[in-house]
Amino acid sequence: FLVAMAPTSSSSFFYIGTTVSHRFIVSIILFFQSLSACIASKPFFGSTTFPATMTLTTSSPKAKKPKIGNYAGYAMPPLNDQRATNGDLSPEILCQTCSGPTFSQGLDTFVVPMALHLWNRQKVVSSLTHRLENKRSGNSLNGEGSHANSKIRGMILLEGGKQQTRHDTDHEPVFRQESYFHYLFGASLYSDCYGVITLPEGKTTLFVPTWGVDTETVCGPSPEFERVKAELGLDEVLGVGDLKGFVEGEMGRMREEWLAERKTKL
Repeated sequence: FLVAMAPTSSSSFFYIGTTVSHRFIVSIILFFQSLSACIASKPFFGSTTFPATMTLTTSSPKAKKPKIGNYAGYAMPPLNDQRATNGDLSPEILCQTCSGPTFSQGLDTFVVPMALHLWNRQKVVSSLTHRLENKRSGNSLNGEGSHANSKIRGMILLEGGKQQTRHDTDHEPVFRQESYFHYLFGASLYSDCYGVITLPEGKTTLFVPTWGVDTETVCGPSPEFERVKAELGLDEVLGVGDLKGFVEGEMGRMREEWLAERKTKL
């Protein structure tokens, strides 16, 4: 502003300088007015309210999340419960109402309901079961199958992403979960995991790594199973060391059920 007011032989230069100076002063005034409005309407950065002058404002506080059954905000309903109802516990409803566990990066970032991954698991279980039934029916028609009337049983076993280190150092890059594993389990923050989904029940079990006191000194405590279960909306969470025994137990259980089913049909 002082430079613009300095004596000069060019009137056009004086005019342009004065115009720029006025724009600068107006900008400063508008900035402080906006700052005052922000301080008055948003005293803390974690608040979800906005100044009244913004277009994306909402004068009423955020509505409370509706509860559906006994699952909203606590745990995801098993697939059997969803099939037994008339849609009240379906993943679509849970996603639309954002009920149950959610994932967010904090502040005002997008909130992802864990029911989305439950929905993905349900689609995979239904699709795979349907394909296996069709394949078995085809084999039975060709005289190749002897279990045409038995129940489809099995499990889906997936391995999650591994935590890497940079060259020969102990530096760990930011972990990125394996895409298919994240699609079904949503465990974006947990590396070196395994996941099992049983057929046709759709029961979901996540296996997370655990470590001793020597590693806790550097990496912190092992994940708490109940906390991870509630966070991701899973049916069960166990340690990676329990995977072998769990798979053997499930296979034995399924075989016993199949044998009992055959005896009743003979």
